[in-house]
Amino acid sequence: MRYYELMIILDGEMQKEEADKFIEDFKNFVEENNGKIFKVDEMGLRKFAYPIKKKNSGYYYVLYLKIDYNLMKEIERKFKIDEKVFRYLFIKHNPKKSEVFKEEAA
Repeated sequence: MRYYELMIILDGEMQKEEADKFIEDFKNFVEENNGKIFKVDEMGLRKFAYPIKKKNSGYYYVLYLKIDYNLMKEIERKFKIDEKVFRYLFIKHNPKKSEVFKEEAA
């Protein structure tokens, strides 16, 4: 299992409740597949510097999680298909150097 930081940008034209439900469903999917989510930072609705998919704003979320490589690839596949997801980025973390994962790594 690897530690990741995941940033997701969702469609800004959907309702806030829909965006929160998407994140809740995503958390359930990760936990059902033996992953663990440590923290979810909701950054809210923000304007883009330039249009993405002809839209001008999106909901930003940052999640800190522990998943295996195959699950990460499955998540990427789902995000590429889902029209609600504008952008996403996985960043691999060293758990010993990150405050969010400190207690897990100890």
